[in-house]
Amino acid sequence: MSSSVPGAVETSEPGCDKPAERITPEAFGIESAAIAGIVFLAFAVMKMVRPAPAFPLDDAFITLHSAQVLHSGSDPNFPGVHPLYGITCAPFLGLVYLLLFFLKPLAALDIACWLGLLAYALGLHFMTRVLGLPTTTRIAVIALGLLCSFVPYQLLNGLETSWALASVIWLLALATGSGEKWPWAAIAAGLAGSIRPDLIPLSFFVMLLLVIKCWRQKQYQRAILLCVIASIPLALTALWYYRSIGTAFPQTGVAKHYFFADPDYLSKRALSVGALALMSFAFTVGPICVAIPYLFRSWLGKVCLLFTGLFLVAIFLDWPGAIVTNRFRYPVILVPILIWAFASGRKARPALLISLLYSALFAIFALRLYTDDCQSMQSAEEDIAAWCEYNVPANSTLLIHDAGYIAYRTHFRIVDMVGLKTPAAIPLNRKFTFPSAGRLRNITVSQLAEESGSRYLIIHEPFFPTLIPDLQRIGWHPKLMHQNQYYSVFVLTQPTPNASN
Repeated sequence: MSSSVPGAVETSEPGCDKPAERITPEAFGIESAAIAGIVFLAFAVMKMVRPAPAFPLDDAFITLHSAQVLHSGSDPNFPGVHPLYGITCAPFLGLVYLLLFFLKPLAALDIACWLGLLAYALGLHFMTRVLGLPTTTRIAVIALGLLCSFVPYQLLNGLETSWALASVIWLLALATGSGEKWPWAAIAAGLAGSIRPDLIPLSFFVMLLLVIKCWRQKQYQRAILLCVIASIPLALTALWYYRSIGTAFPQTGVAKHYFFADPDYLSKRALSVGALALMSFAFTVGPICVAIPYLFRSWLGKVCLLFTGLFLVAIFLDWPGAIVTNRFRYPVILVPILIWAFASGRKARPALLISLLYSALFAIFALRLYTDDCQSMQSAEEDIAAWCEYNVPANSTLLIHDAGYIAYRTHFRIVDMVGLKTPAAIPLNRKFTFPSAGRLRNITVSQLAEESGSRYLIIHEPFFPTLIPDLQRIGWHPKLMHQNQYYSVFVLTQPTPNASN
């Protein structure tokens, strides 16, 4: 029986100078346990510093609310709307749902993120073993993967991001080296696409590469088996979505596209925004960008490069500002690709110390932003929820931009103007908001308010600086009732029949 474990390979991808060293299962287990212990220590320190979990993004509470609805079987906030609406990652929702059997809601969401962080850290360790890096280099690469760019911020953002990062690094590590690990790579490919639909192209390209290698070796049955294995997680997730919301994939991207995007993709303004956003992301990544040329050294690297290009183009076409949204929440999944390329390119190792120092300094900034964002968001959302509970009639309907925390905290009926939790808003945004680049968003809001009977509007006013004047222009009379550092509450008085249209 072989004494090797995942991480010991006999052949290596082009770009690696030597095969990985053999390691006994005992040693590999000890190293993994040590990493798990460090993650647990970080968790304990975090609980000492901040006993109550907090999250920097309102979207996190959409997941939590949906998991609670799956438990209770009813949704007072969005009656008749399936819990999977507004959810980007059904597997992550399922994990939170399971944790709710044992933990309180906020703790369940927090632990789900920490488990993703652990999976990512173990994936980095696994990758360094596959590449046969020396001990000190392994430690440095793992630290770099955890500290680079806004990774420290996004690992605990309350969403599936930590699991997306983990799926990418595990996929690349398992696809590197000997073919005996490729069935596990197929599982990782299926899981990656299930966790984040925007990772499906990466999963497809990597699997295509592995299938071609099998085909050239006349291992036809194995090639078919890899395809079947990779398709199982995707098929199960797609089936859950289809049975729940009528489509095989989440509709969050569609809703945000029609609500936020500018249809004039090739305008000078859109191109400038996209270029500036890309340069800003490169700045957060820092010296590790020198790893990009190393992607040309292997077919797996070229596949990753192809995915990176398509991913960035897709983000730009979907919504140019999405690159910088939520502290680079979307492009941060490219960091594991750069880490893998950096670790694979042995000539890049002299730059490892510089990259690690840069990332460590930037991580201080990212963690400070994370702390500040958690505190400000928690304060603003708790304030607005408390004000509504004390001042808004219980049978009222709220028309709102950020629907997560209010749904988690209160029992008001809610209309989500973006369309994440209110699917009826999507066709309105497609008809008015998107073609006008947001100039007719007031028409969408007006129709939603009329159809739902909502007379309370809650928005982040700086995000929609013209919405209130635009509503006034078509006859509505918004009256500011409450405001904090982030949200504003308006009472809406319906236009009179002779109001201007």
